[in-house]
Amino acid sequence: MSIHTVAYYESVTTAGTLQAITPVSDPTVTINSNAIQVPANYNKVTRVGSVTGSNQGTQVELQSPSLRELYFPDLFVGNLSTTFDNPFDFADLDMSPLQLITNEGLEYYSDAGGDGSTAQAVYGILFFTDAPIVKATGKERTIRGTLAASASASAWASSQITFGQTIPVGNYDVVGMRVEGAGLVAARLVFVGPSGITRPGCLGNSDANAIGQPAFRHGNFGVLGTFNSTTPPSVEVLGGSTSAQVIYLDLIKRG
Repeated sequence: MSIHTVAYYESVTTAGTLQAITPVSDPTVTINSNAIQVPANYNKVTRVGSVTGSNQGTQVELQSPSLRELYFPDLFVGNLSTTFDNPFDFADLDMSPLQLITNEGLEYYSDAGGDGSTAQAVYGILFFTDAPIVKATGKERTIRGTLAASASASAWASSQITFGQTIPVGNYDVVGMRVEGAGLVAARLVFVGPSGITRPGCLGNSDANAIGQPAFRHGNFGVLGTFNSTTPPSVEVLGGSTSAQVIYLDLIKRG
């Protein structure tokens, strides 16, 4: 199972009109205007997170040629705020992912925005998969680390992980993650080697007091990826403007 995280972002002045939100620049996918081209290796959408930046949003919709065959799915609006600090504020399609067609364009629509004079950030965070989610099991432990990404509201920013402890030599499955940072909307892992184009992730948390998203922890999102202790993944973050973040990885040692 592969999981890949992509995002849409736009600063919108006026709410009330359903409109396509611009995709965030991303080297792992092809972007055509307001559409992300569905990747060949993962053509199902299993989770969708929405941030409106205000209380103006009432509607979120995904549109693509194949989805038009029945009707465009209207999704849970999600978070009428600037971050995903409360649990269950995303559309969970794990049991019945939206099936798309490889290489077709997928657009994210929202009616959120500002009050006509002050613009508000609108985000859509999508998680592609190649199969339904299967819970990961095993002897798991969590390790804490820090990041130093120069976070941006409109672009993925990268950082290496500085772990608080030395990881014993071996191979590890990542079976959960949590990332904290002021204004953080999402984060994703970048593994070393050919699998680096597949970037599994999670919704963000603004600080240690945020309740967070259990669905992205402790095996509930399957195996995000595997790494050797000598080549740990790096992290990309989206949202906020800080240069310091905290990460927790749930790991299962595989040998």
